[in-house]
Amino acid sequence: MVIQPFEKYWSDYDEWYEKHRELCLSELKAVEIASRGIPRPWLEVGVGTGRFAVPLGIDIGVDPSDAMLAIAARRGLRTVKARG
Repeated sequence: MVIQPFEKYWSDYDEWYEKHRELCLSELKAVEIASRGIPRPWLEVGVGTGRFAVPLGIDIGVDPSDAMLAIAARRGLRTVKARG
């Protein structure tokens, strides 16, 4: 049986960003600046838990991880399960 790392360690993902909040905020600011003027709707491939998508106002998130998509959906993000 193959266990995908983000299925197994999904809770560690968000915890890491909580512990390194300054880095998270810095990354959010950089993406916000870089995305100015890009027309909507926005799609994030590899959305994970929606940690970045929700504050950035991304419209739809795609990810292969059921566990991460469940968190993203609870955060209010429209999600699609897919892998490529």
